[in-house]
Amino acid sequence: MFKEKPTAPDTLNSDERVIWEMVIGCHQWDWLLDDQLPVLIAYCRHTVAADRLSKKINKHKDIFLEADVDAFLKASDIYLELLDAHGRESEAILAAATTLRITHQAKFEDDRLN
Repeated sequence: MFKEKPTAPDTLNSDERVIWEMVIGCHQWDWLLDDQLPVLIAYCRHTVAADRLSKKINKHKDIFLEADVDAFLKASDIYLELLDAHGRESEAILAAATTLRITHQAKFEDDRLN
């Protein structure tokens, strides 16, 4: 456990630091163990990556819906690749959140134990 609130590592970019501060700010900082830092870093990175993919998906969805046949086929391949990548990011986010015990279910289980 940390004796004081852990600060975001320099390796995180500004968007990832926002996620870090949100997670640390929503919990008592002493819940985090030293060996969980890499998981929290991964959570921040995957969350930002998923958000960026969502923006690209929305952009290509508009192209996809307005496209002629050739553009439709090209856009559909890109669209499906983006959806697949977003799915993988979402799975990584859930795995990290579960490991960190920051999911709603983890909070519910903790409350029941007390």
